[in-house]
Amino acid sequence: MNRMKRIIAVISAICMTFSGIPVSGADTAEEIEKPVAVVNPLMIPQSQAVESSGRCGLNTNWEISGGVLTISGSGRMNSYRSLNYVPWKDYRDTITTVIIKDGVENIGNLAFYNCGNLSSVILPNTLTSIGEWAFCNCKSLKNIILPTGLTTLEADVFYGCLELESITIPESVISMKEGTFSGCQSLVSVNMKNASVMEIPENIFYSCAGLQEVILPDVCTTIGENAFWNCTALKTIEIPDSVETIGQNAFNNCTWLEKIVLPESVALVEDYAFHKCGQLETITFLNRECVVSNFAVTIPYTALIIGYNVSTVHDYAQAYNRRFRAIDAPETTTTTTTTLPTTSTTTTTTTLPTTSTTTTTTTLPTTSTTTTTTTLPTTSTTTTTTTTTTTAPPPDAPIDSGTCGTDLRWTLDRNGNLKIFGTGQMSFENSFMVAPWREHAGEIKTVVMESGVTNIAEFAFEECEALVSVSIPDTVEEIEAWGFYDCSSLKSITIPASVKSIGASAFQNCSALKAYSVLNPDCEIPDNADEIPSQAMLYGYWNSTLAEYAKKYRRNFVAFSVHGVKNPQPTPKEIALGDADGNGKITAEDAAQILILAARFGSGQDIDLTPEQFSAADVNRNNIPDSGDAVAVLMYASAMGAGRTDVKIEDFI
Repeated sequence: MNRMKRIIAVISAICMTFSGIPVSGADTAEEIEKPVAVVNPLMIPQSQAVESSGRCGLNTNWEISGGVLTISGSGRMNSYRSLNYVPWKDYRDTITTVIIKDGVENIGNLAFYNCGNLSSVILPNTLTSIGEWAFCNCKSLKNIILPTGLTTLEADVFYGCLELESITIPESVISMKEGTFSGCQSLVSVNMKNASVMEIPENIFYSCAGLQEVILPDVCTTIGENAFWNCTALKTIEIPDSVETIGQNAFNNCTWLEKIVLPESVALVEDYAFHKCGQLETITFLNRECVVSNFAVTIPYTALIIGYNVSTVHDYAQAYNRRFRAIDAPETTTTTTTTLPTTSTTTTTTTLPTTSTTTTTTTLPTTSTTTTTTTLPTTSTTTTTTTTTTTAPPPDAPIDSGTCGTDLRWTLDRNGNLKIFGTGQMSFENSFMVAPWREHAGEIKTVVMESGVTNIAEFAFEECEALVSVSIPDTVEEIEAWGFYDCSSLKSITIPASVKSIGASAFQNCSALKAYSVLNPDCEIPDNADEIPSQAMLYGYWNSTLAEYAKKYRRNFVAFSVHGVKNPQPTPKEIALGDADGNGKITAEDAAQILILAARFGSGQDIDLTPEQFSAADVNRNNIPDSGDAVAVLMYASAMGAGRTDVKIEDFI
C-alpha cells in the first residue's frame, strides 16, 4: 500500500512538471523549480545510494549522496527568494561537498546559504556568475578556486564565511557587488591583481579582521564606501595609479595601517576615509589638487602628511594644525607644536700660541646653544665658558595657547587641563572651522570654561577621547552640533539652566557617559534615539523636554524637584534588578520602597536615588517606578522565600 502511494506521488509530480504549472520560488518564469524532491525507489539502483534528487532549473538537476551535493546539466540554475524554496534545504547541515559540473552557467541566489559544514567546492569553467548570498555563512569553507570563465560576483556571496583564508579573483571577473567578503574574519590574503574590476565595491572587506595582504586590480578607479572598514590587521596596501576616488570610511578603523601613498590619480578622499587609523605614521598625496573631505578626523591627527608645498593637502594640514612635510623640501617638517624652554650651554674657545692664560666662567639664564672654535697665530690664550641650568616649568604651565573667538582665549597645560576664558562666542578662524586645540585632542583630560563664554562651537571637543570632566558656566546658551561627539571617556555632564538648545550629535558616541543632567526644563533636545547614549541615566525636571525624550526612547529618568537637585552625578554601583534599597537583598521591603517612590514621582517630590537604584526599582523598564514593579518584586521575593531557585524576577513582570 505504501509503495503504491509513493508511485502515485511520482506520477502526480511528473504531471505537474510537464503541465507548465509554475510551482517554484524562482525569480523568473523561465527558471521553474520543482518544489518537492522526488525519488522513485523502483528506478534508482541501490548501489548509487542517492538520498534525494530533483531539478534546480529548466535544464539543471541536483542529487545528494553521502554529504556530496552534485549539480549537473546545462544552462542556468534557479535563483531563490527564500531558503524555503531551496530544494536541498533539509540537507544543509549534512552537505560537506558541492560539485558543479561542466555546462552549468551560474549559481543561484541563496543556493548554499547556511551550509555550515560545507568545506569543499568544485566549480566548472562554464560558470559565469555566482548569485547573492550563495555561500553566505558557510562557516567551514576554508578555500575555494574561482573558475577562469567567471565574470560576476553578486552581493554578499561569501558573507560570514568565517574560516575562508585566501582567495584569488580571476582575470575574467568584471563585476563585484557590495559585501562580497564582508565578515570573513579569517581571510588573510586576497589577490585581485589581474581582475578586470573597475570598482572595489562598498563593504567588500568590511570587518575582515584578519586581512593582512590585498593586491588591488591595476584598472580599478574607485575604492568604495566602507570597503576596508575594521580590517584591523592590515598594515600596508598599495593603491594603483588608476584609482581616482577613496570612498567614505574606506579605511576607517584600520588600526594597524602604518603608511599609505595616494598616487597622482587620486582626486578625491571622502569623509572619514582614514578615521581611527591610530597607527598611521605617514600619508602621502602625489596629487597637488586632491580634494580632501572637510572633516578633521578624515586623517588621524597623529599622522604625518606628506605633499607639495602648494597643494590642497597642505591647506588641510594648516587648517587642522597637522604635521606636514613638503615633497619638494623633504628636510622641512612644519607643525604648530610649541617648544618649551630647555637647558643650554654656550662655549667659546680661542687658542693662541703664547705663554699667558686668562680664564673666565660665568653662569647666565639663557635658552640657546652655540659652540665656536677659532685658532689664530697670536700670543695669548683666552677661554670663556657660559653654562645655564633651567628649572623645569611647573605642571600647570601652558604648553599651547591661542584665541578661540573675538574675545576668547584658551590655554592647555601639561596635565591635559584646557581652560577657556574671556567673553562672547566661541568660534574658529580657519576655513575648516576646526578647534585650534585639535592637535592635542588625545591629551585633553578636563575642560573648564569660565563665566562669559556664551556657546560651545560645532565640533569643539570632538574625539577628545581622554576627556573625563567638563565644567560649563551658566553663561552658555547653546551647545552646537557634534560638540562632544565621540568623547569616549566622559562619564557625566551637567548642562546648566542657561542652555537653550543642544545641537545634533552633541553627545553621540560618548560610550562611558553614565549621568546626563539638564537643568533647563525647556531645553531643545534633538529628537533622535542616538543623541544621548542609551546607558546614561537622565536627570531633569518632571514635564521637561528631557522627560519627554526619556519617555519616547524608553530611557531611565530621574526627576528633580522644584526646590533642588538630588544626586545629579552619582557614583556608579552595580545593583541587582528589584533591589530598590540597594542592600544586596530582594525582599518585601523593596516592594514597599518602590510604592513610596511611585507616590513621590506622581506628586513631583524630591527623590534621593542613584541611577543604579532607580534602574533596579524600574523592574518593568517603563522609566517610571509604579505598582507593577512593586508586584513583580513582591512575587519574586515570595518565590525565593519558598525555596524556588529556578525563577528570575523578569518572570513576574
